[in-house]
Amino acid sequence: MNRRELKGLDLLKLDGCVKPTSDEGVFLIRSESNADSWYKVSWNNRKWTCECKDFVQKEKKCKHIWCLQYWLALKRLAVALKSETAGNICPHCSSSESVVKRGFRYNMSGPKQTYYCKKCKKRFVERNAFLKMKNAALLILTALDLYFKGLSLRKVKDHLRQFYGRDLHHTTILKWVRKYSKLIGEYVQGLNMAFGDRWNADETIVTINSRYIRLWALMDSETKLLIAYKLSKRRNTEEAEALFEKGINRAGKPPLEVITDGFAGYHEALQKLSQKIKDAQHDSIAHFYGPLTGEINNNFVERFFGEIKQRTAAMRGVKSE
Repeated sequence: MNRRELKGLDLLKLDGCVKPTSDEGVFLIRSESNADSWYKVSWNNRKWTCECKDFVQKEKKCKHIWCLQYWLALKRLAVALKSETAGNICPHCSSSESVVKRGFRYNMSGPKQTYYCKKCKKRFVERNAFLKMKNAALLILTALDLYFKGLSLRKVKDHLRQFYGRDLHHTTILKWVRKYSKLIGEYVQGLNMAFGDRWNADETIVTINSRYIRLWALMDSETKLLIAYKLSKRRNTEEAEALFEKGINRAGKPPLEVITDGFAGYHEALQKLSQKIKDAQHDSIAHFYGPLTGEINNNFVERFFGEIKQRTAAMRGVKSE
């Protein structure tokens, strides 16, 4: 994925990021920096065009076009999941021509279409992305969304009881979180990320099992993606160097610029790494360090740490590393 694709995904996270218009093939995409500003994306001559400066100057798919394409793909996926043909393939013999509908099965999550295969004489129910989960997909998605927004397991449980009438045990919600967090993590690890040339590094203190531990984070300045992280008991040059080396291994290349606070260990670590990459015929790494003001800052890394601390506060601490 290139940087414009990743920025398009970031735009997709904004509420109401895409607004269809009365004209066919014309959409309005919200500006990332100004919520009151919109860019018009149109389907012209069998391709998408945008009125933003990036597209006009370079005539390449901009982040607004990528955002719209992802949005349309999600719409098509939603329709596909509701399609009657989704359950028309027999899971036992893979036949599709011999499958017919045969009533409904009712359970706690609502009615399920039942099918009968004339070829293998077996019955089955329609499948979806939440196969073998007895709770409705909407219920699981709502629980995950509330949990990752900072609510505790018991507060999520209380919300589902009040608004959905489902009295679940809080450990059930924890199982959902663990299962789908693992699936998402495996998916993300398999992506071929395209990181920029400017990285931001910072560290903070978190409490794990009643002990103070340093959490280090290395993030891409352009895409705001986490490149690498590590935990340590100490704050020194060796730990900083290990963080940068982990990031270079993940990105497959060294950065051109690194932004940090005024901790001297970062500077010493980058000097060592610069010497190593010079020997490998790479440019040396430029280091910008604190106090940071203006456009060069570590604000988004600090927001990342803030979200982690908000999450751990709701969990009443972390028990293990």
